[in-house]
Amino acid sequence: MIQEILVLKEGVPLFWYGVVESELKDPLLVSGFLNTVFQIAKTEFKEGISTIKIGSSYVHLKEVSQILVVVVSDSEDEVERVAERVGIEFLKEYGEYLENWNGEVGIFRDFREKIIQILGRKATAREELENTLKKIIAGPF
Repeated sequence: MIQEILVLKEGVPLFWYGVVESELKDPLLVSGFLNTVFQIAKTEFKEGISTIKIGSSYVHLKEVSQILVVVVSDSEDEVERVAERVGIEFLKEYGEYLENWNGEVGIFRDFREKIIQILGRKATAREELENTLKKIIAGPF
């Protein structure tokens, strides 16, 4: 299940969305770290890092034009597709604004609705499954 999504520009978190209770204590610090690791790998090894495994979580990094999309998940399933879609949709919505970006991140807050649409099908199915399992476990007692 996807846990968190971040959109970064030059290491600054433009947008952060937590699907579940956040594991990130300091999104700014994590964003800077992930951006630095990605840029070093890209410069030194001529390739960016795509996935980092930290504990039981997978951190997927996807560069889309001028932004870096980070998707944290408990599995590698669909993170590439979600990261790419998030990047494309973010650039459609805010690409022109990013050209002369003044550092204000409040403008990106409304992107939350697009994330809900992107994840909606999966989130709804998961909630239905969890509710069904809770009913089965609870039993008729």
